[in-house]
Amino acid sequence: MTLLDSVRHERASARARARRRYILGGTGAVLLVGLLVWAVFFSPLLALKSITIRNSGPKVSESAIQAVLDPFIGTPLPRLSTSDMQRAVESLTAVESVSVARSWPHSATVSVTGREAVAVEKLEDGQYQLLDAYGIALGVRSEIPEGVPVLDLSGPEHLREPQVDDVLTVLGALPGDVRERLTTAQVDADGLMSFTLENGARVVWGSATDTELKARVLEVLLSQEAKVYDVSAPRTPVTR
Repeated sequence: MTLLDSVRHERASARARARRRYILGGTGAVLLVGLLVWAVFFSPLLALKSITIRNSGPKVSESAIQAVLDPFIGTPLPRLSTSDMQRAVESLTAVESVSVARSWPHSATVSVTGREAVAVEKLEDGQYQLLDAYGIALGVRSEIPEGVPVLDLSGPEHLREPQVDDVLTVLGALPGDVRERLTTAQVDADGLMSFTLENGARVVWGSATDTELKARVLEVLLSQEAKVYDVSAPRTPVTR
């Protein structure tokens, strides 16, 4: 073998060794990336192990919340869909709103606001259906819950639904401490509303217009004793 052939052979061997190192290095990098992807997205390393539930407002059953979230346990946090978790909790009737946040490395925090009963409607069997401000039925009770007024509807049956919608909207707009003082909420055939306070005094509300203004005016008027609080014309309210 001549010197030139020897040099050529050495160069070819060097190129072959470089290619092998490149291939091995590339394969190693691919394996490393694959291992990292598996560890992060598919292994138990970052799997969801616990869920913290935070209730605000009317309390929602934690066992019910946990039951709809159990299918998410074991899912790696990078693949965990907080939107799917949120929708699962929102499927519970008693839930008004919910937010979900990952808590690395193994948990999530679910903040839940429950629906508040603003009125009850007496059923034919003598029980009471709890309703929130949007008309969502929150369950049935054998007795009237404390601080929740009873709906007293009058007029033709076909007017009942809009009557209920209007009075629930009004009750939902009242401050909680004001609503808790009501015992009944009456609506007549013309849609005019009035409320009875726990001390027997009467609130003349009128129509469903100017709800927010009437609520603010009523809250102020209740600071003085009277038998009638008339906020049907909220810019010129009357007590007597």
